[in-house]
Amino acid sequence: MGPLLEELYLDTQRKVKKQLKLFDPDALVTISMDGWEAPTHEHIRNYMLVGDKITFFHTAINCGTVAQTGVQIGRDCIKVGCFCAFLCRFYS
Repeated sequence: MGPLLEELYLDTQRKVKKQLKLFDPDALVTISMDGWEAPTHEHIRNYMLVGDKITFFHTAINCGTVAQTGVQIGRDCIKVGCFCAFLCRFYS
């Protein structure tokens, strides 16, 4: 990323953490996932971070035309959870 995009990315992360109250050790955040099959038969999953008063889109994964197993979905959920834990430690 270039310096301007990097600055915007870091600023957005700080704002998300503040809105989700990730500085507060008693705050709760839920990771929500939804999945569907596109008209092109590609399997799509998206992840969101849900706080008390606000929801943020985290990521969408195009899994291609092969239906995903519970194992693969679990691995992706762990990746999203690890990212959230990283945000908490990085900005604390």
